[in-house]
Amino acid sequence: MALSALLQKPVSVQDIVGEAPQQAAWSIDLAHLLAGRGLKDTLFSAAYCGSRSPYSPVCFLHAWWCKAGAELVGYQQQDAHEFLVCFLDALVSMKDAGHPVAQAFSGALQSEVTCWACAHASTTRDGFMHLSLDIPPASHLIAPAIALDPADPPPAPRAANGRRVAPPVRGRGRGAKVGRRLGVLGLLGALKRLTRAEDLQGAAWQCAACGARGRGATKRLTLAALPPLLVLHAKRFEHPGGGVATKLNTYLEFPMRNLDMRPFLSSLGARSEREHAQGNGACAAAPMMNPEGTYPLYDLYAVVVHKGDFKGGHYVAYLRCGKGEWYLCDDACISAASEADVQHCQAYLLFYAAHTVGVGA
Repeated sequence: MALSALLQKPVSVQDIVGEAPQQAAWSIDLAHLLAGRGLKDTLFSAAYCGSRSPYSPVCFLHAWWCKAGAELVGYQQQDAHEFLVCFLDALVSMKDAGHPVAQAFSGALQSEVTCWACAHASTTRDGFMHLSLDIPPASHLIAPAIALDPADPPPAPRAANGRRVAPPVRGRGRGAKVGRRLGVLGLLGALKRLTRAEDLQGAAWQCAACGARGRGATKRLTLAALPPLLVLHAKRFEHPGGGVATKLNTYLEFPMRNLDMRPFLSSLGARSEREHAQGNGACAAAPMMNPEGTYPLYDLYAVVVHKGDFKGGHYVAYLRCGKGEWYLCDDACISAASEADVQHCQAYLLFYAAHTVGVGA
């Protein structure tokens, strides 16, 4: 299913196959398979041959199975996220860093650590091909005031982390689409958790500028660069120390279009946080523009869903094709889907593509 999401986006198909000379289609040599036109030609030939039977890239998957490390080889259930990471890493290793494959998925994270003693800020940057987002258990979330159907019985407030859930609100409103679900986590909230500041305390940390040890510091992650294709991974599988691994079924609410990542960018996020604390929210709404006076927003084009629990399950994918039509890909069964179907799914991997918006948009 992760492969379906990757190959569905036309730009990613073109970038993967490149412009190299024709190689033998579906060669067992994965490097040749990805470098030549065999992948693209075979996919398009299968799509326009007139057959209504679904096409399964068995040779490609077998080639990948032969090349993959021991962690992905075998007959047990494998994780779609692990396959995605392994697949993207292999693509980058086969191409130079400037190849469109690397450019399409590559972004940069910035880590800034500020010493409490001397206020020195040290900054490091690391590349990423996807972002993994923490998904807390539903019991750890405070449910918002949700508009309920008047016919629904009012839910009894529950305790969550020592606090009380907000009382229900009667009538229809913006929250009505959530229905009866409690413990709703928004994608923007998960991104805020990723980029929120954290305190570093203890004797282990020492400032490289003033040499102070144990005085503490503040660390914050922000996004230094955004990729054209943004992949977000919801960390649904929890591995508590010494405990039994579980799957987190918390509902993740995500935008279908116009995902705005500007509040999490390095050059905007810290200043926005300071001005917001001073009562000035103007910075948060200011566009992060490039020299052409435009900025990117992201539209969803694929979602990978895991059905089941930690011990086993099944992966399906929702894919956006053509003029916005959505399809559910469940192995060999492909069926039409609505935006509502996509919005209410339990997202595990989210695939977004950037589009450019002008200053006045």
